[in-house]
Amino acid sequence: MAKTDFVSGDGSGDAGDVPLASGRLGRQQAVSRLLVLEGRGELDAAHVRLVASSAGVSVKTVRRWLEAGREGRTGPVQRDRFRITDELHGRLVAWCGNAAGVYRDLVAEAERARAEGRQVPDVPSLATLHRAIRLDLSPGQRAALAGGERARRRHDVHLRRPRQWRNACWEGDHKHVPVEVLLDGKLVFPWVTWFIDCATGAVPGAAITPHQPSRDAILAALRIALSRDEDPTGPYGPIGGLPSLVRIDRGADFLSATVADALGHFAVPVQDLPAYRPDLKGSIENLNRCAERMRFASLPRYTHAPSMRLRPGGRGKPVDEAAPLPFAEFVRLLLEWITWWNTEHTSQALDGRTPLEAWRADPTPIEDVDRELLHRYTLADDGRSRTLTASGVRFNNRYYVGEWMHGEEVRQITFRDRTTARAVRYEIFTALGLQGDAPAHPSEFDRLLKDALATKPRTLVVDEAQWLNSEAFEYFRYLWDDYATELALIFVGGPGCYRVLRREPMLSSRVFIWQGFKPLTRAEVLETIPLFHPVWEKASSKDIGYADEHAAHGNFRNWAWLTAQVLRGLKRLGREQVDRDVIRWTFSHLGSNGSVGEEE
Repeated sequence: MAKTDFVSGDGSGDAGDVPLASGRLGRQQAVSRLLVLEGRGELDAAHVRLVASSAGVSVKTVRRWLEAGREGRTGPVQRDRFRITDELHGRLVAWCGNAAGVYRDLVAEAERARAEGRQVPDVPSLATLHRAIRLDLSPGQRAALAGGERARRRHDVHLRRPRQWRNACWEGDHKHVPVEVLLDGKLVFPWVTWFIDCATGAVPGAAITPHQPSRDAILAALRIALSRDEDPTGPYGPIGGLPSLVRIDRGADFLSATVADALGHFAVPVQDLPAYRPDLKGSIENLNRCAERMRFASLPRYTHAPSMRLRPGGRGKPVDEAAPLPFAEFVRLLLEWITWWNTEHTSQALDGRTPLEAWRADPTPIEDVDRELLHRYTLADDGRSRTLTASGVRFNNRYYVGEWMHGEEVRQITFRDRTTARAVRYEIFTALGLQGDAPAHPSEFDRLLKDALATKPRTLVVDEAQWLNSEAFEYFRYLWDDYATELALIFVGGPGCYRVLRREPMLSSRVFIWQGFKPLTRAEVLETIPLFHPVWEKASSKDIGYADEHAAHGNFRNWAWLTAQVLRGLKRLGREQVDRDVIRWTFSHLGSNGSVGEEE
């Protein structure tokens, strides 16, 4: 057991049995005080006896201390021994803690000096050097010689923060997963961005990416953490809500303006910790360490596993040749582990409870975020409006989808001739699929439609809008202007539609986007038509241009008619590929007005 100058007691025994100061420190204090009293001429035998009684030594020993103090020594006599100087410490650093290498250098230098006729002191033995290193260097200093700063920090002493309540503080971090997974035929190292509740050790949210994470991963993890799901079978369950503080390290992505706004608008402060201080966010660092030991180490292609080769080769190479996991399978396994961590893993710090049990046992109220606002709030905004299509939201040549995007209905209404507001009501009633008979009174009809349009977001596509009159347009505007309806209107029409809409100032002033459709150019035709239908994939560009010039004229509807007739021509002529003869046969079966002619 290591020696120590500090003695602690449990308070059960006599207070006099427990020294209030270490022996060396008590002697220095006593001698300094006695010398001051002696200098003022106030020292007497009572002072000496009092010090001897408090220090637990004899009066003769105190007088001997006082005699040494007059000579300038307030502590015990230091034994003369070999010590580690700053110069030797520098040599040990250069040799990465190899005492034998330092010893060989000292011996070689001494031999060269004696060969030159110079007098040098004897070199201590290797055992003496080892003993001096143990006595003069702390465990942290010795670890730093071989392992560097990271190894030294393992011997640092840190205070432990008092345990608080749930959502009092979260900690967030990125974790590089040392497991190779397969994504699109390539081996990648995934990353996980997650948060942990410091009081309960529960993980409220995480985002897994096949690349080094940035703002998108942090926002996704934050959105998951802020929302809560009462379903206990999910990976996070009821864990989440608004924290009082979020503690992170000094990362450029964490400190970006987007993330600061995402938390700042909720009045949640972010504590910026200094770099390379994992001890200041011990909860998330412990989660990273546990995840690697409990989950990542058991996966195939784990790159930090001990190697069975005598010469393992380069760093970072896998130690086995097992088939890598697909990225989707890795995500599934990690989410299962997070579920296990929250619901089954017990901890002594939680009195043998799981994080979920500790979370539910905490009576602290939880402040939730409106889920309807959360899905848009944590999205990065580049200042541009995005259109929600059937494929999602397009950004940087990719489509992004979310659960909140599902459920929006798109209904199409077509008018073939001049219509009235009453006809518009019946068309909307039919398009929405409302049950029962349509009300006879206009006010009741309007109330029914507005109540139906207020239940969820809907999009009405009004085709052949050039046939609508002012009364019909005014009724659509009346429904759209109602604050309760969640309605989007798309007016689609042929020639004259733009002029008809422009004649209605109350409606045209509310149009967000005017989209005109022009015929495809020749370059667009040559690029698009081979992708439109497989029949045009092997057709030459000259034949496609010939068909567009004489029949399609850059109109996609004409190309659809032409393609249908070309398929008939291939079947009729027994051809497998479109050529000029097939196109001419197709022209002969198209009417003068562009319609398909009758079969022969």
